[in-house]
Amino acid sequence: MQIGIVEWDISAMGGRHRDMLAFADLFTEAGHDVEVLTDWGSDDAGWTSTTFLEWFPFEHLDYGQFHWEVKSRNQVPPRRWEKFDVLLCSYGHWGYLGRHLPRTRIICYVLLPSQNRHGDPDIWVNSATTRRRLAASKIWGAYETQVVRPPHNYAPWRDAAKESRDNDVVILGSLLHAKGVLEAARTCKKLGVSYIVIGATWPAARDENTAIEADLRSMGAELYTNVRYTTVADIMGRSRVYLSMSQAESASLAIYEAMNAGCQVVARDVGAAREQAGSCGHLFRVDTEAPDMIRRALTHNPVPASVLTARGMRFDRLTIGHEALTAITQ
Repeated sequence: MQIGIVEWDISAMGGRHRDMLAFADLFTEAGHDVEVLTDWGSDDAGWTSTTFLEWFPFEHLDYGQFHWEVKSRNQVPPRRWEKFDVLLCSYGHWGYLGRHLPRTRIICYVLLPSQNRHGDPDIWVNSATTRRRLAASKIWGAYETQVVRPPHNYAPWRDAAKESRDNDVVILGSLLHAKGVLEAARTCKKLGVSYIVIGATWPAARDENTAIEADLRSMGAELYTNVRYTTVADIMGRSRVYLSMSQAESASLAIYEAMNAGCQVVARDVGAAREQAGSCGHLFRVDTEAPDMIRRALTHNPVPASVLTARGMRFDRLTIGHEALTAITQ
């Protein structure tokens, strides 16, 4: 089968971009003819269009599969796209491609109810929570959706898990106010626990990134920005708690990573966090609840690492990869 993965600005490499490449990696492993149809925005994060695969845990993709053919979000697709049996697209608006490619199955991977809808594509979502959110929306409520969770490989996080951990809390997120990274660091500092911040920057939010980074450094935070996945796995594997005070998420990959690394999860109850962490998570609604949950996760009968890892394994490619392989051929 010839499969095209349609994405916008792959250089950003946020959670949705990584999801799309996880699908591409799995389909390549399964023997499909896969091309990633995208554009490259900026080298500001450190990786480039010829090095970025080394920064993320994709095992089967190579640079020859990437075609920098997406020039705008409403372009008429190149004639050669007619060869694809399936186009898996990263946003709802890509459904318009069906008008130009009537013989190609168009699938849109929709994570937020606010996404625009065009055409009549098949709809994949990343969790049952997202499915319920779309069902309740005016834009997507009339559409049937299929839960097809992104098939990431979390083995590096399991391999990095340590029995003895020398750091209390790890905080991970984009250096944006909505992600709550600064608030999380302040909470840890007030509690007097050790903490490490792993931050991602975005060229489109350079001023916001710079201001938050300056605040974190003025606090004396141990901060790492735009690091390779091996560094993320190593820090999570030696941390006791993963803390997220993000205000808005769909289904945060960091929760899956943390559980696979044996970290206690303390997170705001947003998006699919409850579905992801289940009984293994310490979830709060308001900031004032977070300190007690951090203390509890650190000292009062924390969830055994083996239980956390087992929970995390439920979302690993080895366990859920069949969902995407079945759905792409239906």
